[in-house]
Amino acid sequence: MKGFAYPYGAYTAETVRTLKNNGIDFQIYDIGMNYFKNFDKNAIKRINIPCEMTGKEIIEEIKAYQ
Repeated sequence: MKGFAYPYGAYTAETVRTLKNNGIDFQIYDIGMNYFKNFDKNAIKRINIPCEMTGKEIIEEIKAYQ
């Protein structure tokens, strides 16, 4: 499987279509968590983790979206 994460979550309908048409199986585009009720593998959300965050801050960020 091949995936692509958009830098800073920046994407357009054209980039989504182009990547999908060129063999990308899933695309990560946004800040947040996915809930699998209406899961779309072409629109997987993400949490932004800057390099200066501590482990504790990362855990708190993950818990905030559960």
